[in-house]
Amino acid sequence: MQGIIGVIQDITEQYENERKLQMLYKVKDAFLSINTSILGFTSEKDFFRDIQTKLLEVFDDIDCASVHRVDDKGEMSLLVGGAYSQEQEEPDVTCQKEIQSRLTIPLEVNGRLRFIISYESCMKDTFTEVDRLIADYIREELPIIYRVYELHHKTVNMSRYDGLTDLFNRKPFERLMDSHIDYADVTKERIIVALVDLDDLKGINDRYGHLAGDAYILAVRDVLQTFGGKKVTIGRLDGDEFAMMFSNVEMEQVMAFLEESQKKFAGQDIVYEGDVFRGSFCYGVAEYGVDGDKKSRLMRVADQRLYDNKLAKGL
Repeated sequence: MQGIIGVIQDITEQYENERKLQMLYKVKDAFLSINTSILGFTSEKDFFRDIQTKLLEVFDDIDCASVHRVDDKGEMSLLVGGAYSQEQEEPDVTCQKEIQSRLTIPLEVNGRLRFIISYESCMKDTFTEVDRLIADYIREELPIIYRVYELHHKTVNMSRYDGLTDLFNRKPFERLMDSHIDYADVTKERIIVALVDLDDLKGINDRYGHLAGDAYILAVRDVLQTFGGKKVTIGRLDGDEFAMMFSNVEMEQVMAFLEESQKKFAGQDIVYEGDVFRGSFCYGVAEYGVDGDKKSRLMRVADQRLYDNKLAKGL
């Protein structure tokens, strides 16, 4: 009898070891795939959605899976998650099933709990010691991959967005403009470009200091952003120069917005550390297909009209 028990134990141990190796290979393959795709993730949510999709192939009998983000105050918010089935490519937003088993993987990044991955099953005792060993491996290795993603994401953001205003820098803005122009004939998209130039930024810097100049820049950004919606893209091209690209907006609407914004901004008090001052801006507008069909031509026409606007204001 003891011999039979010993054989069963040996077979069980052999099975568990083989399963552990298979799961480990799957996890390593998943991590390798994620590493090679890391430049393509546009957001933290995309990053963890891809991880969740790949790691679901590692564990058996998973009905629900989620990733929660943990903020500096220890409060959690759902990043990715829901109910899964073989027929679904995407999870439901919430998991309505009765959960019998749960496997939790806390992820610490730079010494702080940042994310919690959870796998849940409607079956009792789904997760074995092997599952927990694999979870420990994920807990140790995944934060390393996340730090690579985070570093890349920060580097991309620094090159794509202006550090003061969070608007697009010149090159990303011009690339977006090129993309819209390339397809405008096919999509019949109306493209209007406006250049906006802040008046006397140097004078503000000289009189009140560069931080007051930053407040001046942020004030005009806030005014330009009041157009709102997805039909406008805004970039900061230079220290005092902004650009706006309107998609499928009537010229009359664009001109009305800029004229009203110009008047509003000229009457607005800008306050910085007790100093109160006012400013102004000039603008010029060009429309694709009317003023030109190349980016360089549109920018040149808009720039000339901006200069005309300055002359009209006596600047």
